[in-house]
Parts: sequence; C-alpha cells; structure tokens
Amino acid sequence: MKYRGLLNAVESGSVLTNLIFSGYIFFIHEILYDYFFHDMVQGLSKSAIMENRGNVPLGIILLAVIIAEFFAYLWKSSSGVKSGASTGIFLLWIFHTVIAVIMSITAMTLLGYGIDNPGWQITLVIFLTVIKELAILGVVAVGEDNAKGAGRVMWKSMVSDIIFAIFYSLAYTIVIGNILQPGGYENYLFASWYAKPLVVMNLFIILLLFFMLYMPLRMPYFIFERSDGKPGSIASSISILLVAVAVVTPHFKGEVSLDMALENPEKTEILFLNSRGLDKVPDSIGRLKKLRVLHLGHNRLTELPESIGELKNLRWLNIEGNRLKILPPEIVKLESLEELNVRYNRISEFPADLKGLRHIEKIKAGLNRLKSGEVKRIKGFLGSEHFSYR
Repeated sequence: MKYRGLLNAVESGSVLTNLIFSGYIFFIHEILYDYFFHDMVQGLSKSAIMENRGNVPLGIILLAVIIAEFFAYLWKSSSGVKSGASTGIFLLWIFHTVIAVIMSITAMTLLGYGIDNPGWQITLVIFLTVIKELAILGVVAVGEDNAKGAGRVMWKSMVSDIIFAIFYSLAYTIVIGNILQPGGYENYLFASWYAKPLVVMNLFIILLLFFMLYMPLRMPYFIFERSDGKPGSIASSISILLVAVAVVTPHFKGEVSLDMALENPEKTEILFLNSRGLDKVPDSIGRLKKLRVLHLGHNRLTELPESIGELKNLRWLNIEGNRLKILPPEIVKLESLEELNVRYNRISEFPADLKGLRHIEKIKAGLNRLKSGEVKRIKGFLGSEHFSYR
C-alpha cells in the first residue's frame, strides 16, 4: 500500500492526538517515533513478552527511560508550573504504576531475565520501580507553583517534556500496543459477528482496558499543563477519543459477508464466515485472490470447494468445529499458508503429499480421529514444533 507507513503512524495512536493538545516538541517527536520506530519496538517487545526473546539495547533504553521519568517529574515541578494531587490523579497514579511495572518486566526480559523463571534481579527491579512510583506520587502531592524560579530552570522543563514524550511513546507501544492489539484473528470483533451482543460486550471491554491503560500516560498533561478553559478541555477530550478510535479500529478489520466481499474481490483481505450454520462454501470464494485470512470455523461443512486452492495469498485458515473427515488436497495448494486450524473435526487423514505447505508455521489438529501413525508421519514431515495434536 502506497501510504502504509503513514497509516501505521496514525494507527499507533499518538500523531493525531498530540497534534491537538501537545507542544511542538512532543508532536514532532511522535511523528518521528511513530513513523520510524513504533513497529520495531512493538515487534521486539512482543517477542520478549510472548517468546522471552532478548534485545539488550532496547532493554537498557527502557530502564533508562523509566528512571529518567522520575527526574522529569522532579524537574517539571520546579520549573514554574503548578502541580497538585487529587483523587483523580491518585487513581491515574495507581494504573501508571502498573504500566511502569509492565515496562520494567519487559525490560528485564529483553535483558535476558525472563518472567517465566524470575530471579532476584527482576524482583529487585520491580521493587525499585514501585519505590520510584511512590516518589513520583510524593513529588505530585507536595508540588506547588514555583514561578519565581521558572527562568533559571526552563531547560529542565524542556528536557522533562522530551522524557515524558519518550516514556509515553514506549509505554503506549509496549503496553497498549501489545495488550490491546488483536493477538489473533479470532479476537477481531467481526469474528463475533454471529452474536451482535458479544461484539458490543467485547468492544466495551476493549474500551475499558484502553482508558485504564491510556489515561495514566497523560498524567503529566493533567498535572502540569491542564487548562482551566473550556477550549482546552474540549481539545483534550477530542484527542482522547481520537486515540480510542485508533486503538479500536484494527479490531474491526475484515468482511462478514461473502456477497459483499465478492463485490470488491481485489480489496478483500480478511473474511469472517464463522458460526453461520454453513453447509457449503460456494466455488465463487476462489475469486478472492487477495484474501489473507479466512475464518470458516464452527459451521456444518463436510467438504471444501476445489476453488479454495486458488487462494494463493491465504496465510491464515480456520475450519475448526466442522464435520470434515479428510483434509482436502486443495489445502496443500495454499503455498502462502502459515497457520491452519482444523481442530474439532472428524479428520482421519491428511493429504499424502504435504510439500505445498512450505511456509506453514502452525497446524492445530487436536480432537480429530488421526491415528498415531498418521500423527507421526505429519510431525516427521512438518516438524513437531509446527504440528499440534491436542
């Protein structure tokens, strides 16, 4: 896509937001960070959280920013701006502490100290992070207007703004980006389209988690830059809503109607037809040449059309919860397929030749009727790490 980089920057949730309520330094930083670093940081942090993969430079940067944030609050409080504690700020601080702890755990995982087997190092860092958060609460609680010294410490205020921007960016990417980003296509809201109340409930949960995790990232704005005027409050509210839209939008990707998808076959990449009571999939599905994701789970399918083998760009296929007795050979023609879910069927055998599945990363085949010899044959060809029968 021609403007994919710009689209990623907007979807990361900070460019549009900070254009409305932030200063130029913050805004310029967000544009540069979102465009050049957001995807890299999210990929590395996701690997650390999900797979315990390390990356020492990023781990050091995270710890440094977490520490620097305390000095940013300290300097900002002494730079001639008014700060003060309130019940609302205290609630934000509680969740800010949660975010800081998540970032500390991620940093230690990147440094090679995984949470799966925590030692004294990660325990110490979490303890120090909580102490640092208590210190921030103390700074906020005793802060006062220091306008007389504003000229002498203005540079501290500017450095503080930069630190806040960096902390915001990394925390948004690591915490919100990894927790609220759809982890799998089953988590997309349109995957629940068969039950509209479920879509609404899932959307509510996503928004609730968003506000719990996002509002604490704006704590410096509420403490140090809060405007008492109505225009400032309106701008702040609009900016929050824009980020909420940016967070929710990815969950709504995809089509839920085959007829609608066939009206724009060159544009349809994700199609959810799960839990529709389908007995048959029409041959016309083969026209969706750009399709990357197809969810046919929990229907009443006993076979798949031959045309499904024409979906050369298909990377993710879910046909769990149907009535298939054999895995059709057309599946092997899906050269780009990376993940296949055929659980909860009646499958007793796979195609004899599996060479076409050269890009496969995961096959979930549990709760079928495969005999031990067939399971051994498939694992021997694909590798045990790529085939799950449980």
